[in-house]
Amino acid sequence: MLTTTVGPLPSDHPPVTPTPEKLSSRRLVVVVDDNPMVQDALRLCLEGWDVDCIAVSTAAEALAVLRVVERRPDLIFSDYNLNDGQRGDQAIRAIRDVHGKDIPAMMFTGDMTHGNAEVRGKIAAFGIPLLTKPITGRVLKDTIDWLKSRP
Repeated sequence: MLTTTVGPLPSDHPPVTPTPEKLSSRRLVVVVDDNPMVQDALRLCLEGWDVDCIAVSTAAEALAVLRVVERRPDLIFSDYNLNDGQRGDQAIRAIRDVHGKDIPAMMFTGDMTHGNAEVRGKIAAFGIPLLTKPITGRVLKDTIDWLKSRP
């Protein structure tokens, strides 16, 4: 089972960098969110559904961990608003640029100001569904079931 959290975390929750030997043959989801509590919650849900998870704060961290584990993600979940003015669509694009444009992705946001039609239109034009936090377990599970059904 792969459990990876990279980014600013409390000292009692140190980051883990997996090795290729620690990986399973399960689907791999990359979660990009600058909130460690969101990272942990999503990672725990995904692992409970037999999905490996890399939870990170930035696209650069995701790419670094993916390089170490020598895996291509099967799905990317990203928050819309990330630290330092970064956006989720930029993180998704960076990961796709290295690992393949065909990787499915979903973006989520807790900022209701981004629920407006203009932002939704920009994200839709990029081909990424936008979910509004809080994301229910059912929506997340349906997404994972869809992912597992893909060849």
